[in-house]
Amino acid sequence: MASNPGYGVPVKTRLNVSGPQNLPQALYGDIVYCLVLSGNVALTIEKGHPAERQSMTLVIQQPVYGGCEPTWPSDVHWVEGRIPFIDSRPGAISVVTLTRFDESGLIFGRMGF
Repeated sequence: MASNPGYGVPVKTRLNVSGPQNLPQALYGDIVYCLVLSGNVALTIEKGHPAERQSMTLVIQQPVYGGCEPTWPSDVHWVEGRIPFIDSRPGAISVVTLTRFDESGLIFGRMGF
């Protein structure tokens, strides 16, 4: 059976990522970014659509030498009350979910799905 376009969650992969990274929200609903790091990154996240919940899952993979760190936007409010630990060991993978409920700019973040 052929797949229907427009269903599912879009996945965007960025290889050898370092420096400033702007992550656009999906046109509607959710999106996944797989970021394979090559250096430290400074993340910015575009505003969502009015009156819509939008979720972004980040799969952050360290390079073979590890040691890369993300800098998060200041408008992220962490559910656990603190910025999560991102594993910086060589090849480590960390997953972070960021959810926005409207266009106000307020983002809720947490480790995991």
